Amino acid sequence: MLSEIMKDLAENAELGAEMHVSAAAQEGDRYFSEGRFEESAKSYRAALESDSKDVRTRFLRGCVLLEMSRSDEARREFLRVVEDEPGAASAVYLAKLAERRAGNPSEDWLTAGLGELGEMDPIPELGVMGWVDDPVTEMIMAQIQVQSGPMFLTPERVAAIAERHAEDREIVLAGALWGLPAGKEERLSEVRAMLETWPVYLAVLSDVLVVHAEKRLQDIAALAKEWEAIEPRNAVPKLNQIAAENWLSREMKRDPDNIPPLSADVVEGVRIALELPDFEDHRGAAVAARLRLLDLAGYPFSLGLLGDLFPSNFLSWLGLRLNQTAKAHFAAGDVKVGVAVADVAIRLGEKQLSAARSAIEWTLAMGQVSLSAKTLRQHYEKLGDQTKAKALQLRTDELKELKPTSEDLSYAALLALPVPSLQRKLIEAMSENELELSSRWKALLEVSRDGANMRTP
Repeated sequence: MLSEIMKDLAENAELGAEMHVSAAAQEGDRYFSEGRFEESAKSYRAALESDSKDVRTRFLRGCVLLEMSRSDEARREFLRVVEDEPGAASAVYLAKLAERRAGNPSEDWLTAGLGELGEMDPIPELGVMGWVDDPVTEMIMAQIQVQSGPMFLTPERVAAIAERHAEDREIVLAGALWGLPAGKEERLSEVRAMLETWPVYLAVLSDVLVVHAEKRLQDIAALAKEWEAIEPRNAVPKLNQIAAENWLSREMKRDPDNIPPLSADVVEGVRIALELPDFEDHRGAAVAARLRLLDLAGYPFSLGLLGDLFPSNFLSWLGLRLNQTAKAHFAAGDVKVGVAVADVAIRLGEKQLSAARSAIEWTLAMGQVSLSAKTLRQHYEKLGDQTKAKALQLRTDELKELKPTSEDLSYAALLALPVPSLQRKLIEAMSENELELSSRWKALLEVSRDGANMRTP
């Protein structure tokens, strides 16, 4: 799944590089990003006078007009976008929201925004990050990847903020994380002297290395040891180390049914790590740091929150190897050991589910748990132990109740729409626990007021 996402990102970057955005539209983008909505609307109008078929600019002008409470004008712009680009589900949604705002301009943004979501099914058309099916939001996200567009915070502004807050490690980290993935490792290395004793920094750097083309396994294992020394009660660094030391990616792709099983010592190492009281990957702290930087920049958008939705699939991969090991023991007739290994795999998946902060993470972990549970349940049934088989089925059924709902995904979809008031209102409500989100997405989006790490409920 992660490889597919990275492929989509690469394709989006190519799209962004190929896009031609007029000087007037770029000026509108800059004004929009600075919260200068009147100037932005005028620049976008000038761009449309030169190219009336520019759906990307027309969509953004509609967003600016909606922000300015010029709702009737905004609705007309969104409907024109739908005429020219029928697949633009985000424009359909925003046209309905604009119509609602025109009829009741004093209605709270969040009430109106979520109310209209309740009248339509925006998933998967809207897409959590804007790359799914919707051609207009895809163009806007593609621009961000080539460092442009209305929702892009320039490196100069980020650097200036980081310099003013050089003693604040959260802002220093957020500044290093900002920008394209290709430069993140270098930027993180530049601030290592200040942050290297902070487990959040080590966790973030590990995550960057996991998606590196060369995998950097030795570096990840070394970071995991440093991280473990700082947080000895946290299972994640120890599990990262085990995963790095037992990586077999190419073999798994080439011949997944004949992967060598993990040794008894490795399985025991995973089991012992899972006995530790904490399971924290610190991705939430990185999200909170980015939100603080956005606030300090006076930036009208909350899109920075979405930059940390990509999980490393390291631990899910480790769970798959555990499952393969259990199957190998069952095939060899060693049912007792197979049951023990499968149980470790399930417990690892349960821990990941408890900490998941995105639908992607949840899907990876739930797939792992379901696979291991199915293997284990079949062997309980083969042994005639229906009590254990039924208990295991109930256990996995309960886990499935944690699945992000369509409504939760809709909240995330709102964050991909460039309407600042709607985005901010959504973040504020989630921060203050005014919305009763289901637990997984609440964990992703619940940011404490003082910028501390997000907590899993």
